[in-house]
Amino acid sequence: NDRRVRDLLYTQQEHLVNTTSMVGAQEFILAHTKNITSSEAVVYIKTHSSSALDSVRTGISEWLAKNYPTAKVNFEIAGNIYDIIFQTNKPDLQLHLQRKEGGRPSPKQAAQCTQYLMQNWPETDIQPIATEEVINLSADPEKLAYYHVSYNLLNGRMRELVGNSKVYEISSGGQNIPVIVGQERREVEQVLKSAIKNSENIDIPLSYLIQVQRDINYKRLSAGSEGEYVPINIERASDRTIEEILKAPLPTQMTSGQDAMKCTLHGNYFEARSMIKELLIVLVVAILLLYFILAAQFESLLQPAIILTEIVLDVCIVMLVLWVMGESLNIMSMIGMIVMSGIIINDSILKVDTINRLYRSDMSLLRAVLTAGHRRLKPIVMTSLTTILALLPFLHHGDMGSAMQYPLSLTLIVGMTVGTLVSLFFVPLVYYVLYAHINPRKKNAE
Repeated sequence: NDRRVRDLLYTQQEHLVNTTSMVGAQEFILAHTKNITSSEAVVYIKTHSSSALDSVRTGISEWLAKNYPTAKVNFEIAGNIYDIIFQTNKPDLQLHLQRKEGGRPSPKQAAQCTQYLMQNWPETDIQPIATEEVINLSADPEKLAYYHVSYNLLNGRMRELVGNSKVYEISSGGQNIPVIVGQERREVEQVLKSAIKNSENIDIPLSYLIQVQRDINYKRLSAGSEGEYVPINIERASDRTIEEILKAPLPTQMTSGQDAMKCTLHGNYFEARSMIKELLIVLVVAILLLYFILAAQFESLLQPAIILTEIVLDVCIVMLVLWVMGESLNIMSMIGMIVMSGIIINDSILKVDTINRLYRSDMSLLRAVLTAGHRRLKPIVMTSLTTILALLPFLHHGDMGSAMQYPLSLTLIVGMTVGTLVSLFFVPLVYYVLYAHINPRKKNAE
């Protein structure tokens, strides 16, 4: 495994600045890598540029496809504090495959389901099921008796040959160091070519005594509250792609009889929607609280409604822009809407308050609206521009955290731009139309 990793990295050394390889099982007290088996490795890569990193990813995939076509490889951003706080380490969509009567389906069934998904949605990142070859060595009791070899003697000889014959342990403080007698690990064929001395001191080939069975099994076993299952992770899938997968007939729905399977759906797609529903409730509660506070401050039930019409317009236009830009309604965009609503509503509050003071000072309605618009124009534009210009640097892709900051900054910029126009023109217009109907005598300019 270590040799393979070194050979792989050697092919990409012209693009690499630094690499760190974690090969095989790690035994750190404070583990910072996921649990991996002896045939797996985690490699951290640093390159000269993002384009070089893309070349490394392509080169690694091509090299593995050529030399180890059944190998699994997955690329992701190295963990950091930012990812630990904001990411759940869950795939966009995860299918839990189970047999209808319970338990895991066979590796062949799971592989067929994975192949079906990969063929129909090639734009997504779906890794094949992680399997490994299992070698079962079983002793033949009749041959053991025939060649006068005891089971304990055979077991000890096999442990010695595979390098797992522990004699005793040395205790040193809080550590126990095992003392193992045996040779380096070898292939099964080499082990079976060895011999064992029976009770009559005659060499008996191990191949006479042991039967070898090879099978394919899962490398990792997964289970949850619903029981044992086989997970299929789907990454880099947009919301539209996930919706297509959910609507399409999956292979589990095409099986019957003993091969019948079922699947349950999990992943960030569902968790994000649950979070969005909670944020919608927060937004509605915040708007209601804001309405009651404004009603108490303005001593009116109509004027808070005029002010809050801005939020309705801003949210609708922001959602339209997100749809046009190909962005989804996710957690970050929802947070952006809530923040935007709290910021932009201040302009309308100041505008309506200025109109009220001028209107109550015996100024006509139209003159009060025009004068208030002239007085509040520069303060509203200045406060909006400072926020919009401060958020412009976050409108980019390609570096760490951009996938999270882009929807938030886009929502705030669009909302602040639209909200400024609404505060300057739409809110005064609604105020004038409503109060001109309520008190038509004072609607004309002097």
